[in-house]
Amino acid sequence: MTRGVLCSTVCLILSLAVASSADAGAEPPNRSSIRGDGMLLIDGEPVFPIGIYTATLNGEHCATMAELGFNMVTTGGDANDAYFKAAEDAGLYILAPHYIWATFRADNADVDLNKHEDAGFRHAYRYKNQSQRTIIESLDRWDDLPNVIGWSLSEEPKAAYIEPLEFMHELVKSRSPAHITTMISAEKVWYHIFRNATDVLIVDVYPYRPGDRVQPEISTYELVSHAVKAMDGKPVWLMPQGGCMWKNWENVPPMTLANYRNQAYLGLIAGAKGYFMFSHPTVSHFGKLDKATEDQQWAKIGQVVAELNKLSPILCDGRVSDEVRLSTKTPGGKGLPPLSRVLAYDGRYYLLIANIGSEPIRVQVLGTNYGYPYAFNVSKFVGSDGLRVEGVESGDAMQTVNDTKRQELPTIVIDPDSSGVFELTRRPAPDLETNE
Repeated sequence: MTRGVLCSTVCLILSLAVASSADAGAEPPNRSSIRGDGMLLIDGEPVFPIGIYTATLNGEHCATMAELGFNMVTTGGDANDAYFKAAEDAGLYILAPHYIWATFRADNADVDLNKHEDAGFRHAYRYKNQSQRTIIESLDRWDDLPNVIGWSLSEEPKAAYIEPLEFMHELVKSRSPAHITTMISAEKVWYHIFRNATDVLIVDVYPYRPGDRVQPEISTYELVSHAVKAMDGKPVWLMPQGGCMWKNWENVPPMTLANYRNQAYLGLIAGAKGYFMFSHPTVSHFGKLDKATEDQQWAKIGQVVAELNKLSPILCDGRVSDEVRLSTKTPGGKGLPPLSRVLAYDGRYYLLIANIGSEPIRVQVLGTNYGYPYAFNVSKFVGSDGLRVEGVESGDAMQTVNDTKRQELPTIVIDPDSSGVFELTRRPAPDLETNE
């Protein structure tokens, strides 16, 4: 065999080996990752997750969820092939699930986590979900399906289970490096413990429980805000309450549009990078409601989802800004300002704001500095009817120390139980020669 033939033969063998290796490790249909600012990327493009933990296991409602404006779904560990096909047909991204509620409970037939003789990695390999599949079996079955962009690996686990949770995360990332992982937790004191067990922490906050277990709406802001700090750069998604998920909630009044909207905006103001509504799959989404009332509830949810879709480009690529000065006007200087966050996007500013108090709040929108206090025009972008622009207010700008800053200042009003977004655009600076 001549040297040239030998070289050609070796090159052919190497080429075939490389091709075979490439086929064996082919990338999944949808690549997902987390950008440096915490935003989800799918195939390199930013996507604001507007997801729902669906109230179905066979995918019967996936098309309806897509029509309402959701772009992503997940469910429990007993998902089936029909569910994945229905979500794909509806054009929804999928977080493939592999967990039982309160993941890694000690009563799992195959794993007793109250004993620590075995390594966490062995636990992760052996752990089975409701359908009695191991994580390897789940990955082999669904990881390469169209629209699967990640894996939901645990729901409300105990902090004591952190070792196998971390191993589960690493196991999935080793076999599916182009997909993200998520986990769900409601436990504020444990958020920092879970940081190395997931790419995304989903914080479930359900403040609308009946009776003695009721939580105030401010819990949504407090828990998400704390999670953002505890995750130290990794993204946090909000999981708001969708309906009455438990069987003993049948007599609770249906949630209001303000309930749904306030949850969403409080989470966004606190720094959430995604929205993933909870809807339990084993009971009716809203409890026992008549069809007309149930349709009304979905219409309320759809209205909030539509606002989130309108906001999506801003939430994806806007940057947090301190260039807008707000001055809350309260009687005698007493009282607290509304919760707010400003995002700069495409040459404009977007003020996310919420008033969950019992009195209207008036806010002057000042300029970027004392020499130019009237720098912005303001209009409502999305949100409650209780958000309005009162016009301009003649007089001294608040936060000034003398009478030289008297201007026409935009004033906004946020009524009680109201939340949403104002759009701010810069005014042209006046010509100092003509004062125009």
